[in-house]
Formats: sequence, structure tokens, C-alpha cells
Amino acid sequence: MKNFKTLLGVLFRVNFSSRKILGSSYTRSKGKTIAIAFAILYAIVAYVGAFGYLFFDLGKTLAESGLTEVLLMYVFLYAAGAGVMIVFFRSESFLFRFKDFEILAPLPIKPRAIIAAKSIVMMTNVYIIAFLASVPILFSYFFHTAVPVAGILMVIPAFLAIPLLPAVAAALLSYGIRLITDRLPKSRIFNIVLMFSAFIALMVAQFSFAGSGDQNPLLNQQGFIAGLGEIFLPMKWFAAAVHEGSFLDFLFLVASGVALFVTFVLILSKAILKTNSRARNERYSKTRKTVRYQSGSAFKAVLAKEWRTFVGLPMYILNSGFGPVLMLVVAIASLFFADKVEAYLGQIVAAGIPSVLLILIIVCFCVGMVYTSAVSLSIEGKRFWIVRSLPIAATTVMDAKLVFNILLGTVPALVAIPLFGIAFAFPVLDVFVMIILVVAFSILTSTIGSLINLRFPKFDFINEIEVVKQSLGAMISIFSTFGLMALEGFALTAMMNVMVWQYGVLLLAVVDLAIAFGLHLVIVRFAESLFIKMKA
Repeated sequence: MKNFKTLLGVLFRVNFSSRKILGSSYTRSKGKTIAIAFAILYAIVAYVGAFGYLFFDLGKTLAESGLTEVLLMYVFLYAAGAGVMIVFFRSESFLFRFKDFEILAPLPIKPRAIIAAKSIVMMTNVYIIAFLASVPILFSYFFHTAVPVAGILMVIPAFLAIPLLPAVAAALLSYGIRLITDRLPKSRIFNIVLMFSAFIALMVAQFSFAGSGDQNPLLNQQGFIAGLGEIFLPMKWFAAAVHEGSFLDFLFLVASGVALFVTFVLILSKAILKTNSRARNERYSKTRKTVRYQSGSAFKAVLAKEWRTFVGLPMYILNSGFGPVLMLVVAIASLFFADKVEAYLGQIVAAGIPSVLLILIIVCFCVGMVYTSAVSLSIEGKRFWIVRSLPIAATTVMDAKLVFNILLGTVPALVAIPLFGIAFAFPVLDVFVMIILVVAFSILTSTIGSLINLRFPKFDFINEIEVVKQSLGAMISIFSTFGLMALEGFALTAMMNVMVWQYGVLLLAVVDLAIAFGLHLVIVRFAESLFIKMKA
């Protein structure tokens, strides 16, 4: 028991310390402190202002009909969904192929203790996301409902029990897929296709329940959520425990989740460690390859290396490549279902926006979600000293990473925009103007990402997923894209009062390119000195 507590404490310090999340202690840098405060404030305002408002409005509607219990079913669905998504896509790095296996395996700690500690850390990530997603819903519920004292006392432990059952189911599914795909010649490709398919299916499911016009899009989901609560017992137990103060339903929910979680750890702990051992042996056996020597420019070599790194990390592809893939899927779907696609996109952005500007917003959003330039330097990790010692200028390295990000976003956009033009019968000139702004926007966001990664690198990590999903560079890059889109949206709206939208878009493109050029000069000036100061 003592060893388990020690291991758990170490894993928590490793995974949730400021140094681990941000790359270094933010208290040593006023710039990082300001950036973190701004990013957190921006996220809270944007999230509560949009997501929170929808659920508050839904709660008001449900309260008029005496159906606020449905809000608790939303809480369950979002918390359970967080458990499924995080565990399914991250159980490989947390459980089945964790990189500190070589350190933990020889220690005098039982397999079940190792897997239990790893599982608890993974579930902590689930609870953080589930809590952030559920707070606006719970606020709406408690504001519009007179909750019994027993329900108030049971809401927190009941909430903690929600993700346990879905998380175990997702881990078992991920484990089964891992056992099957490990025997396939192209297992990595299969996993990538599976991840994208799951995310696209989730988006389609969300669209299928969206509302129409000015109606709160959550209202159309109400009937489905309530019906699901009637047939899925754990959801019903949670709602009854909080809304009615039912202690028996509370016991059913907690006992079923905890029992299944403990059973998973006890039964599969040894099998999971064997999976890690097999993965370690495969990793070493695959390093024996014939070396081929090729000559070429340093820029092309770094660019090719970026591509190999990108395709070699499934979670890297999923997070930075999902935007372009989604954009292409929607563009192809528009050729056959133009009216439905336009209606769905209109609900996401805003009603009343012309189709051409609506598509432009969506494409810019998808391109802006490509943020490899904000994390690719950090992904070098402990290998950064090799990059720094090579006879390659720091600006060449940064330019190659920047160009890779631009290509990753703009190449799919150059395919998607003409498809949208065909589907919605846009004039050729409008399509050309859209392409100019999207390319300029991609250049600007890519340059901003490079500057962010140069200023906030994160080399101290165990798994690359930490850099892709949890680093300060990734967080600031995504938030800066949102902020940039909002600013350009306001600017274009103002310019449309004095000129046609095409001229306004071209002017925005010129401004984007000018800002990107100025930021690139900053990168050229400081890249070499910052490379020297970086410690990997």
C-alpha cells in the first residue's frame, strides 16, 4: 500500500505540475504568467458565454414544464462522453504503451498497483474535462430547481461515479482493438482511420439533433436525452439520486461504477503489462533498418522529418489534422446535400450569414485548427540538442516547421473551396477571393504558432500527447486563432458597410500577410539566440 501511494504521488506530480503542463515553472516568467491568465480568462468567458447561455436558456424552458431533471441527464451524457473519448484515445499512452514502462516494471510494485495508479491519473484527466463541461449545466439545474438536501449532498460523489463505467468500456474496446491491430501489417493506419471515423460519426450525430432557425439547438435534443435516460439505467440512477434524493439509486450508480473499475484493474493488470512488454520488444526490433543516404537541401530534410513525425503519432494527426479532414468531408458532402450542410453550418456559426461568408468562416476555422508550428519544436524533446548541434540555421528549422503547417492546412483547403463553390454555385471570382484569404490566414496563424513555440517550448514530457494537447503553446495557439477570427469577423462586418465583401476580404488578406511578414522578421532575428538558451 505504501508503494502504491508513493507511485501515485509521483505520477500526480509528474502529470499535473506546472513544469509538466507548461514546460517550466510559470512563476519564473512574467510573460508566461500573463499568457496563462489571458488564456484561462478567454476560455472561461468564451465557454460560459456560449455553452453556458444555451443551457441556461434550456433550463428556463424546461423549468416552465417541470422537466429540469433532463438537465441532469445532459450532465451524465457529457461526463460519460468525456470518459469515453479521453480513455478511448489516450488509454494507449496511459495504460497499454506507457513510455515509463522500463522504469516501473523492475520496481518492487505489484502490477495491479501500477495499473491502478496509471488508471487513477487517467481518470483525473477525465474528471477535469467532465467538470468543465458540466459546470454550466449544473448551474442552470440548481438555479431553476429546488433540489432536496439529500440530492445536494450526493451530487458530487454521484458525479464522480458517472465516467467509471463508460471509461472501462472504452478501455476494453481500445484494448481489444490494440490486440487485433498489433497483428496487422498496417496497424497504425487502421488506428488513424478508426479515430477519424469516430470523430466524424460524433459530429454527424451532433448535427442530426441540432435545431433550426433561431431555436436553441439543444431543444431538439431534449426528447432524445429524456428517452435515453429511460432505457439507460445509470443515467436514470444519477438523475433520481440528485433530483429526488434517492439513496438507493445513488448506491446502484456508485456500486456499479466502482465495482467494474476495480474488476478491470484486478483482472487485466498483468495482461496490460504484458502488452507494454511486447510493445517495447517491437519498438527495439523495428529500429533495425537499412540506412539509405540521400543528399538534398537542409530545408527539405527538415520538412520531410516533420512529415514523418506527424504521420508517426496518431494523436498528433487527430488533433492537428482533424480540421482539414473535417473540411474535406463537409465539402464532399456539400456536393450531395448542399441544403442540409448549409443549415447545419448556419446553426454552428450564426443565422442570416450569406452562404459564401459562412463557408469562408468554416474553412478558416478548420485551417486555423492546424497548429503543428506551435508544438513541433517542443516535440523534439530530448532530441532537441541534436537539432541544435546540426549545421543548420535555426531560421531554416523554424521556416520548415512553419511551411509544413501552412501546407497541412492550405492543400486540403485548395481542394475543399472549389468543391464548396461547385456545390453552392459560387462565382469563380468569389472562390478565388476565398482562397486568397484562407492562404493568408493560414500563413498568419502558422507564423504566430512558430513564434509561440519559440517563446514557450516544452521539452520536458513523457509522451508527445502532453505537448500536442496540454502544452502552453498548443493552448495559446488555439485561443489566438479564435481571437483572430473574431477580430477579422468584426473588421469585415464594418468594412461591408462601405465596400463589397470581396474587397473587404482582399484587404484582410493583405493585412494578414503584412502581420505575418513582421512576425517572421521577429523569428529570424531571435531564433538563433533562443535556440542557444533552450534547455532540452
